[in-house]
Amino acid sequence: MSDFDGRDISFETLAQCCGIDLAQLTAVSRGQLNAALKQLRDATPDYSDLELALVIEDKARAYKRSMPQVMLTPSALAKHWPQLDSLGESRNYPPTNPDVCPTCDGLHLIPSKRPVDPGYDTAYIRCPDCTGNKRSKLIP
Repeated sequence: MSDFDGRDISFETLAQCCGIDLAQLTAVSRGQLNAALKQLRDATPDYSDLELALVIEDKARAYKRSMPQVMLTPSALAKHWPQLDSLGESRNYPPTNPDVCPTCDGLHLIPSKRPVDPGYDTAYIRCPDCTGNKRSKLIP
């Protein structure tokens, strides 16, 4: 607990970083927040509440930078806490396969600009980048 008029700054910071509205907390979500925060406090016993709040902000930013497609939850932050310092500057999630065509994402088909045949939502054509001679080595 901090000295800010009885407020738990690290609890509020963790909720804010995870996009949790404290006014709408359920018993389950409050419990998950408290459980994750306990783990973070146990991992940083020498930190004051304010210091922990600042570290939570930094590690939450590192999580979001390294895994922008993944929702940040309190338990996810606690789970990845030890490695977030090394992930902070990299953009390595989701992992990319250099052998997958960036145009069609390995599907070998792309939406066509031609009118759609009746009964179909979208017309597709073969990907020109990976099904032609240029990148034919990518076709399985």
